[in-house]
Amino acid sequence: MDYDLIVVGGGPGGLMAAKTAAEDGLKVLLVERKKNVAEIARACLQIFYINKITPNPETGKGEPNMDGYIDPVSAEILPEKCRFHFPVPGFSLDFSGSVRAYYNWVQISPRGYRIHRYVPDEKVWGFYYQKEAFVAQLLAAVEKAGVEVMPEASAVSAANTPGGVEVKVKRGQTEETIRGKNAIAADGLNSRIVQSLGLNENRRIGAPRHIVAYILEGVVAPSHDTSLLSWTIPSVSGGGNVWMGLLAGGRNILGVGSGADKPPAAILDAFLKLPAFWDWFKNAKVVDKKVTAVAPRASLKEPVAGNVVIVGDAGASAEAWIQGAVASGYQAVKAIEKERSGQPGYKDYINWWQKAFAFNYSAYQKLLARVYPLNRVCNDDDIDYLFQLFQDEIGIPALMVTTNLERVKKGRPELYEKIRASLTGG
Repeated sequence: MDYDLIVVGGGPGGLMAAKTAAEDGLKVLLVERKKNVAEIARACLQIFYINKITPNPETGKGEPNMDGYIDPVSAEILPEKCRFHFPVPGFSLDFSGSVRAYYNWVQISPRGYRIHRYVPDEKVWGFYYQKEAFVAQLLAAVEKAGVEVMPEASAVSAANTPGGVEVKVKRGQTEETIRGKNAIAADGLNSRIVQSLGLNENRRIGAPRHIVAYILEGVVAPSHDTSLLSWTIPSVSGGGNVWMGLLAGGRNILGVGSGADKPPAAILDAFLKLPAFWDWFKNAKVVDKKVTAVAPRASLKEPVAGNVVIVGDAGASAEAWIQGAVASGYQAVKAIEKERSGQPGYKDYINWWQKAFAFNYSAYQKLLARVYPLNRVCNDDDIDYLFQLFQDEIGIPALMVTTNLERVKKGRPELYEKIRASLTGG
Protein backbone atom coordinates (compact mmCIF):
# COMPACT_ATOMS: atom_id res chain seq x y z
CA MET A 1 0.00 0.00 0.00
CA ASP A 2 1.16 3.55 -0.77
CA TYR A 3 -0.33 5.05 2.41
CA ASP A 4 -1.91 4.04 5.68
CA LEU A 5 -4.60 6.67 5.14
CA ILE A 6 -5.76 8.81 2.21
CA VAL A 7 -7.77 11.86 3.28
CA VAL A 8 -9.84 13.49 0.55
CA GLY A 9 -10.68 17.12 1.32
CA GLY A 10 -8.70 19.85 3.06
CA GLY A 11 -11.44 21.51 5.05
CA PRO A 12 -11.59 21.42 8.86
CA GLY A 13 -12.74 17.79 8.96
CA GLY A 14 -10.14 16.49 6.55
CA LEU A 15 -7.34 18.49 8.14
CA MET A 16 -8.28 17.28 11.62
CA ALA A 17 -8.31 13.68 10.37
CA ALA A 18 -4.91 14.05 8.68
CA LYS A 19 -3.40 15.74 11.73
CA THR A 20 -4.73 13.12 14.13
CA ALA A 21 -3.62 10.17 12.01
CA ALA A 22 -0.11 11.53 11.38
CA GLU A 23 0.40 12.38 15.02
CA ASP A 24 -0.60 8.79 15.81
CA GLY A 25 2.16 7.55 13.50
CA LEU A 26 0.27 6.77 10.29
CA LYS A 27 1.57 7.57 6.81
CA VAL A 28 -1.00 10.03 5.47
CA LEU A 29 -1.79 11.67 2.12
CA LEU A 30 -4.12 14.67 2.01
CA VAL A 31 -5.75 15.34 -1.38
CA GLU A 32 -7.24 18.83 -1.88
CA ARG A 33 -8.65 20.36 -5.07
CA LYS A 34 -7.67 23.98 -4.21
CA LYS A 35 -4.22 25.42 -4.77
CA ASN A 36 -4.42 27.39 -1.53
CA VAL A 37 -5.76 24.87 0.96
CA ALA A 38 -6.58 27.52 3.58
CA GLU A 39 -8.59 29.77 1.23
CA ILE A 40 -12.28 30.17 2.12
CA ALA A 41 -14.14 31.07 -1.05
CA ARG A 42 -17.78 30.46 -0.12
CA ALA A 43 -20.26 32.45 1.95
CA CYS A 44 -20.08 31.33 5.56
CA LEU A 45 -21.12 32.88 8.88
CA GLN A 46 -18.19 31.17 10.64
CA ILE A 47 -19.88 30.62 14.00
CA PHE A 48 -18.66 28.23 16.68
CA TYR A 49 -21.97 27.53 18.40
CA ILE A 50 -22.00 27.01 22.15
CA ASN A 51 -25.78 27.03 22.58
CA LYS A 52 -27.81 27.61 19.44
CA ILE A 53 -31.56 27.95 20.01
CA THR A 54 -33.55 26.53 17.10
CA PRO A 55 -37.31 26.18 16.48
CA ASN A 56 -38.89 22.93 17.66
CA PRO A 57 -42.13 22.63 15.66
CA GLU A 58 -43.37 19.86 17.96
CA THR A 59 -43.25 21.93 21.17
CA GLY A 60 -43.68 25.40 19.67
CA LYS A 61 -40.57 26.59 21.50
CA GLY A 62 -36.99 27.43 20.71
CA GLU A 63 -34.71 24.73 22.07
CA PRO A 64 -31.02 23.71 21.95
CA ASN A 65 -29.84 20.54 20.22
CA MET A 66 -32.22 20.93 17.29
CA ASP A 67 -29.61 21.77 14.66
CA GLY A 68 -26.06 20.86 13.65
CA TYR A 69 -23.58 19.13 15.97
CA ILE A 70 -25.30 18.54 19.32
CA ASP A 71 -22.56 17.05 21.49
CA PRO A 72 -21.51 19.66 24.10
CA VAL A 73 -18.64 22.00 23.25
CA SER A 74 -17.13 25.03 24.97
CA ALA A 75 -14.65 27.82 24.31
CA GLU A 76 -12.05 29.12 26.73
CA ILE A 77 -10.70 32.62 26.10
CA LEU A 78 -7.06 32.84 27.16
CA PRO A 79 -4.66 35.85 26.99
CA GLU A 80 -3.06 34.90 23.67
CA LYS A 81 -5.52 32.41 22.19
CA CYS A 82 -8.88 30.68 22.31
CA ARG A 83 -9.19 27.01 23.24
CA PHE A 84 -12.08 25.01 21.82
CA HIS A 85 -13.05 22.00 23.94
CA PHE A 86 -14.68 18.81 22.63
CA PRO A 87 -15.41 16.75 25.76
CA VAL A 88 -17.20 13.80 24.11
CA PRO A 89 -14.40 12.86 21.66
CA GLY A 90 -11.96 14.03 24.34
CA PHE A 91 -9.70 16.67 22.75
CA SER A 92 -9.15 20.42 22.60
CA LEU A 93 -7.85 22.75 19.89
CA ASP A 94 -5.95 26.00 20.42
CA PHE A 95 -6.74 28.85 18.03
CA SER A 96 -4.88 32.16 17.86
CA GLY A 97 -6.96 33.85 15.16
CA SER A 98 -9.70 36.43 15.63
CA VAL A 99 -12.75 35.53 17.70
CA ARG A 100 -15.74 37.75 18.52
CA ALA A 101 -18.43 36.84 21.04
CA TYR A 102 -22.12 36.68 20.12
CA TYR A 103 -24.22 37.83 23.06
CA ASN A 104 -27.35 38.68 21.07
CA TRP A 105 -29.50 37.43 18.22
CA VAL A 106 -31.75 40.29 17.19
CA GLN A 107 -34.66 39.80 14.80
CA ILE A 108 -35.90 43.01 13.17
CA SER A 109 -39.06 44.10 11.33
CA PRO A 110 -39.27 46.55 8.39
CA ARG A 111 -39.74 49.55 10.70
CA GLY A 112 -37.20 48.37 13.24
CA TYR A 113 -39.23 46.57 15.89
CA ARG A 114 -37.11 43.94 17.61
CA ILE A 115 -37.50 40.46 19.04
CA HIS A 116 -34.55 38.83 20.80
CA ARG A 117 -33.84 35.12 20.57
CA TYR A 118 -31.80 35.32 23.79
CA VAL A 119 -31.99 37.59 26.84
CA PRO A 120 -29.96 40.63 25.67
CA ASP A 121 -26.33 40.78 26.79
CA GLU A 122 -26.79 37.95 29.31
CA LYS A 123 -24.45 35.22 28.06
CA VAL A 124 -22.45 34.12 25.05
CA TRP A 125 -24.27 31.68 22.75
CA GLY A 126 -21.55 31.44 20.09
CA PHE A 127 -18.32 32.87 18.74
CA TYR A 128 -17.35 34.19 15.36
CA TYR A 129 -14.05 32.50 14.56
CA GLN A 130 -11.81 33.49 11.66
CA LYS A 131 -12.21 30.37 9.56
CA GLU A 132 -9.36 31.04 7.16
CA ALA A 133 -6.96 31.38 10.11
CA PHE A 134 -8.47 28.28 11.72
CA VAL A 135 -7.88 26.23 8.57
CA ALA A 136 -4.39 27.71 8.10
CA GLN A 137 -3.41 26.71 11.64
CA LEU A 138 -4.74 23.18 11.16
CA LEU A 139 -2.82 22.98 7.87
CA ALA A 140 0.39 24.05 9.63
CA ALA A 141 -0.16 21.31 12.20
CA VAL A 142 -0.80 18.80 9.40
CA GLU A 143 2.46 19.71 7.67
CA LYS A 144 4.37 19.66 10.96
CA ALA A 145 3.06 16.14 11.63
CA GLY A 146 4.53 14.95 8.32
CA VAL A 147 1.41 14.60 6.18
CA GLU A 148 2.03 14.62 2.42
CA VAL A 149 -0.24 17.32 1.00
CA MET A 150 -1.36 17.12 -2.63
CA PRO A 151 -3.01 20.46 -3.67
CA GLU A 152 -4.76 21.17 -6.98
CA ALA A 153 -5.84 17.54 -7.15
CA SER A 154 -9.41 16.30 -7.53
CA ALA A 155 -10.32 12.91 -6.11
CA VAL A 156 -12.63 11.45 -8.74
CA SER A 157 -13.66 8.19 -7.09
CA ALA A 158 -12.83 5.55 -4.51
CA ALA A 159 -13.15 1.79 -4.63
CA ASN A 160 -12.70 -0.78 -1.91
CA THR A 161 -10.17 -3.53 -2.54
CA PRO A 162 -9.25 -6.60 -0.47
CA GLY A 163 -7.57 -5.10 2.57
CA GLY A 164 -7.52 -1.54 1.29
CA VAL A 165 -8.87 1.18 -0.97
CA GLU A 166 -7.98 2.79 -4.30
CA VAL A 167 -8.58 6.49 -4.90
CA LYS A 168 -8.49 7.91 -8.42
CA VAL A 169 -7.01 11.41 -8.45
CA LYS A 170 -6.89 13.86 -11.34
CA ARG A 171 -4.30 16.64 -11.58
CA GLY A 172 -4.57 18.71 -14.72
CA GLN A 173 -4.96 16.20 -17.54
CA THR A 174 -3.26 13.41 -15.62
CA GLU A 175 -5.16 10.77 -13.69
CA GLU A 176 -3.53 8.37 -11.26
CA THR A 177 -4.63 5.69 -8.82
CA ILE A 178 -3.41 5.94 -5.24
CA ARG A 179 -3.62 2.99 -2.90
CA GLY A 180 -4.05 3.00 0.84
CA LYS A 181 -5.26 0.85 3.68
CA ASN A 182 -8.10 3.30 4.43
CA ALA A 183 -9.59 6.50 3.07
CA ILE A 184 -11.58 9.30 4.66
CA ALA A 185 -14.11 11.21 2.55
CA ALA A 186 -14.10 14.82 3.73
CA ASP A 187 -14.86 16.43 0.38
CA GLY A 188 -18.04 18.26 1.26
CA LEU A 189 -21.76 18.10 0.59
CA ASN A 190 -21.36 17.10 -3.05
CA SER A 191 -18.71 14.48 -2.26
CA ARG A 192 -17.45 12.61 -5.31
CA ILE A 193 -16.18 9.85 -3.05
CA VAL A 194 -19.61 9.28 -1.51
CA GLN A 195 -21.17 9.35 -4.98
CA SER A 196 -18.66 6.88 -6.41
CA LEU A 197 -19.34 4.42 -3.60
CA GLY A 198 -23.05 4.38 -4.46
CA LEU A 199 -24.09 5.88 -1.14
CA ASN A 200 -26.31 8.59 -2.63
CA GLU A 201 -28.78 6.24 -4.30
CA ASN A 202 -31.42 6.48 -1.57
CA ARG A 203 -30.66 9.98 -0.28
CA ARG A 204 -33.49 12.41 -1.00
CA ILE A 205 -32.20 15.74 -2.28
CA GLY A 206 -33.91 19.12 -2.01
CA ALA A 207 -33.89 22.16 -4.27
CA PRO A 208 -30.60 24.09 -4.25
CA ARG A 209 -30.54 27.36 -2.33
CA HIS A 210 -28.15 29.99 -3.59
CA ILE A 211 -26.59 32.32 -1.03
CA VAL A 212 -24.82 35.61 -1.67
CA ALA A 213 -22.95 37.54 1.02
CA TYR A 214 -21.31 40.96 0.99
CA ILE A 215 -18.28 41.69 3.16
CA LEU A 216 -18.80 45.17 4.61
CA GLU A 217 -16.60 47.77 6.25
CA GLY A 218 -17.96 50.82 8.05
CA VAL A 219 -21.28 49.50 9.39
CA VAL A 220 -22.66 51.57 12.26
CA ALA A 221 -25.64 49.80 13.81
CA PRO A 222 -26.92 49.31 17.38
CA SER A 223 -25.33 46.20 18.95
CA HIS A 224 -23.87 45.17 15.59
CA ASP A 225 -20.56 44.29 17.25
CA THR A 226 -22.13 41.71 19.61
CA SER A 227 -25.09 40.46 17.58
CA LEU A 228 -26.31 38.30 14.78
CA LEU A 229 -28.96 40.47 13.13
CA SER A 230 -31.82 39.09 11.05
CA TRP A 231 -34.40 41.14 9.11
CA THR A 232 -37.85 39.88 8.14
CA ILE A 233 -38.90 42.20 5.29
CA PRO A 234 -41.23 40.50 2.78
CA SER A 235 -41.15 43.37 0.27
CA VAL A 236 -37.39 42.94 -0.04
CA SER A 237 -37.02 39.20 0.44
CA GLY A 238 -40.08 37.01 0.24
CA GLY A 239 -38.12 33.77 0.50
CA GLY A 240 -36.15 34.28 3.70
CA ASN A 241 -34.46 36.72 6.03
CA VAL A 242 -31.53 39.01 5.34
CA TRP A 243 -28.87 38.43 8.01
CA MET A 244 -25.69 40.10 9.19
CA GLY A 245 -22.91 38.60 11.30
CA LEU A 246 -19.46 39.41 12.62
CA LEU A 247 -16.08 39.13 10.89
CA ALA A 248 -12.48 39.90 11.83
CA GLY A 249 -11.15 43.45 11.86
CA GLY A 250 -14.49 45.05 12.68
CA ARG A 251 -16.04 43.92 9.40
CA ASN A 252 -19.49 42.40 8.94
CA ILE A 253 -20.96 39.84 6.57
CA LEU A 254 -24.40 40.59 5.10
CA GLY A 255 -26.15 37.76 3.30
CA VAL A 256 -29.35 36.21 2.06
CA GLY A 257 -30.52 33.03 0.38
CA SER A 258 -32.37 32.92 -2.93
CA GLY A 259 -35.91 34.28 -2.77
CA ALA A 260 -38.96 33.22 -4.72
CA ASP A 261 -38.73 36.00 -7.29
CA LYS A 262 -35.40 37.82 -6.84
CA PRO A 263 -31.73 36.87 -7.09
CA PRO A 264 -29.84 37.20 -3.77
CA ALA A 265 -27.61 40.06 -4.94
CA ALA A 266 -30.66 42.12 -5.95
CA ILE A 267 -32.16 41.52 -2.50
CA LEU A 268 -29.01 42.77 -0.75
CA ASP A 269 -28.74 45.81 -3.01
CA ALA A 270 -32.36 46.74 -2.28
CA PHE A 271 -31.92 46.15 1.44
CA LEU A 272 -28.91 48.47 1.68
CA LYS A 273 -31.04 51.30 0.25
CA LEU A 274 -33.92 50.99 2.74
CA PRO A 275 -34.59 54.35 4.47
CA ALA A 276 -35.28 52.65 7.83
CA PHE A 277 -31.68 51.40 8.04
CA TRP A 278 -29.93 53.97 5.86
CA ASP A 279 -27.94 55.45 8.74
CA TRP A 280 -26.54 52.00 9.55
CA PHE A 281 -25.10 51.44 6.09
CA LYS A 282 -24.66 54.90 4.54
CA ASN A 283 -20.88 54.82 5.04
CA ALA A 284 -20.49 51.07 4.59
CA LYS A 285 -18.32 49.78 1.76
CA VAL A 286 -18.62 46.41 0.04
CA VAL A 287 -15.05 45.07 -0.02
CA ASP A 288 -15.76 41.52 -1.18
CA LYS A 289 -18.55 39.19 -2.25
CA LYS A 290 -19.02 35.50 -1.46
CA VAL A 291 -21.42 32.97 -2.94
CA THR A 292 -22.41 29.40 -2.27
CA ALA A 293 -25.15 26.93 -3.15
CA VAL A 294 -26.58 24.32 -0.81
CA ALA A 295 -28.89 21.48 -1.84
CA PRO A 296 -29.93 19.68 1.36
CA ARG A 297 -30.25 15.92 1.23
CA ALA A 298 -30.98 13.09 3.63
CA SER A 299 -27.99 12.37 5.85
CA LEU A 300 -26.00 9.16 5.70
CA LYS A 301 -27.17 7.00 8.57
CA GLU A 302 -24.12 4.74 8.31
CA PRO A 303 -21.09 6.81 7.20
CA VAL A 304 -18.79 3.84 6.63
CA ALA A 305 -18.39 1.90 3.37
CA GLY A 306 -15.83 -0.87 3.51
CA ASN A 307 -12.49 0.79 4.18
CA VAL A 308 -13.81 4.32 3.61
CA VAL A 309 -15.12 6.50 6.45
CA ILE A 310 -17.21 9.61 5.71
CA VAL A 311 -16.90 12.79 7.81
CA GLY A 312 -18.43 16.27 8.04
CA ASP A 313 -20.64 17.67 5.29
CA ALA A 314 -19.94 14.69 3.03
CA GLY A 315 -22.38 12.68 5.13
CA ALA A 316 -24.53 15.51 6.49
CA SER A 317 -27.96 16.76 5.53
CA ALA A 318 -26.61 20.24 4.84
CA GLU A 319 -24.05 21.34 7.43
CA ALA A 320 -22.15 19.50 10.14
CA TRP A 321 -20.86 22.86 11.45
CA ILE A 322 -17.19 23.45 12.24
CA GLN A 323 -17.63 21.49 15.47
CA GLY A 324 -19.09 18.47 13.71
CA ALA A 325 -16.52 18.50 10.93
CA VAL A 326 -13.57 18.61 13.33
CA ALA A 327 -15.07 16.08 15.75
CA SER A 328 -15.93 13.61 13.00
CA GLY A 329 -12.45 13.89 11.47
CA TYR A 330 -10.95 12.99 14.83
CA GLN A 331 -13.47 10.22 15.55
CA ALA A 332 -13.03 8.68 12.10
CA VAL A 333 -9.30 8.21 12.63
CA LYS A 334 -9.81 6.71 16.06
CA ALA A 335 -12.41 4.34 14.59
CA ILE A 336 -9.99 3.20 11.87
CA GLU A 337 -7.27 2.62 14.45
CA LYS A 338 -9.61 0.62 16.68
CA GLU A 339 -10.80 -1.45 13.72
CA ARG A 340 -7.20 -2.30 12.84
CA SER A 341 -6.59 -3.48 16.38
CA GLY A 342 -9.54 -5.88 16.20
CA GLN A 343 -12.07 -3.69 18.04
CA PRO A 344 -15.45 -2.56 16.62
CA GLY A 345 -14.25 0.88 15.59
CA TYR A 346 -16.63 1.37 12.67
CA LYS A 347 -19.65 0.35 14.74
CA ASP A 348 -18.61 2.79 17.44
CA TYR A 349 -18.21 5.58 14.87
CA ILE A 350 -21.63 4.93 13.36
CA ASN A 351 -23.27 4.94 16.81
CA TRP A 352 -21.55 8.20 17.72
CA TRP A 353 -22.46 9.81 14.37
CA GLN A 354 -26.13 8.91 14.72
CA LYS A 355 -26.33 10.51 18.18
CA ALA A 356 -24.05 13.52 17.66
CA PHE A 357 -25.93 15.31 14.85
CA ALA A 358 -29.45 16.75 14.90
CA PHE A 359 -29.97 15.90 11.23
CA ASN A 360 -30.15 12.21 12.15
CA TYR A 361 -33.28 12.74 14.27
CA SER A 362 -36.87 12.82 13.01
CA ALA A 363 -37.51 16.18 14.73
CA TYR A 364 -34.95 17.80 12.41
CA GLN A 365 -36.84 16.68 9.31
CA LYS A 366 -40.05 18.06 10.79
CA LEU A 367 -38.18 21.29 11.48
CA LEU A 368 -37.27 21.62 7.81
CA ALA A 369 -40.84 20.97 6.73
CA ARG A 370 -42.80 22.90 9.35
CA VAL A 371 -40.98 26.10 10.28
CA TYR A 372 -43.48 28.85 9.51
CA PRO A 373 -42.39 31.20 6.68
CA LEU A 374 -43.59 34.60 7.87
CA ASN A 375 -42.02 36.30 4.82
CA ARG A 376 -44.13 34.27 2.43
CA VAL A 377 -47.52 34.91 4.05
CA CYS A 378 -47.28 38.36 5.62
CA ASN A 379 -46.64 41.79 4.11
CA ASP A 380 -44.42 44.44 5.67
CA ASP A 381 -47.24 45.99 7.70
CA ASP A 382 -48.21 42.57 9.05
CA ILE A 383 -44.64 41.90 10.15
CA ASP A 384 -44.39 45.28 11.89
CA TYR A 385 -47.62 44.58 13.77
CA LEU A 386 -46.49 41.12 14.86
CA PHE A 387 -43.03 42.26 15.95
CA GLN A 388 -44.53 45.19 17.89
CA LEU A 389 -46.99 42.79 19.52
CA PHE A 390 -44.19 40.55 20.77
CA GLN A 391 -41.48 43.20 21.18
CA ASP A 392 -39.25 42.79 24.23
CA GLU A 393 -40.26 39.14 24.58
CA ILE A 394 -37.67 36.39 24.13
CA GLY A 395 -38.26 33.86 21.38
CA ILE A 396 -38.40 33.05 17.69
CA PRO A 397 -40.95 35.18 15.77
CA ALA A 398 -42.44 32.36 13.69
CA LEU A 399 -43.07 30.20 16.75
CA MET A 400 -44.30 33.13 18.84
CA VAL A 401 -46.92 33.89 16.20
CA THR A 402 -48.14 30.35 15.57
CA THR A 403 -48.39 29.46 19.27
CA ASN A 404 -50.11 32.73 20.23
CA LEU A 405 -52.62 33.21 17.44
CA GLU A 406 -55.35 34.31 19.86
CA ARG A 407 -53.29 37.41 20.68
CA VAL A 408 -53.13 38.19 16.97
CA LYS A 409 -56.88 37.61 16.59
CA LYS A 410 -57.73 40.29 19.16
CA GLY A 411 -55.91 43.06 17.32
CA ARG A 412 -55.92 41.93 13.69
CA PRO A 413 -58.66 39.38 12.99
CA GLU A 414 -57.99 39.52 9.25
CA LEU A 415 -54.31 38.75 9.81
CA TYR A 416 -55.29 35.95 12.16
CA GLU A 417 -57.43 34.38 9.45
CA LYS A 418 -54.63 34.70 6.88
CA ILE A 419 -52.10 33.02 9.10
CA ARG A 420 -54.52 30.33 10.29
CA ALA A 421 -55.46 29.50 6.70
CA SER A 422 -51.80 29.19 5.71
CA LEU A 423 -51.16 26.79 8.58
CA THR A 424 -54.12 24.56 7.82
CA GLY A 425 -53.74 24.74 4.06
CA GLY A 426 -57.00 26.46 3.36
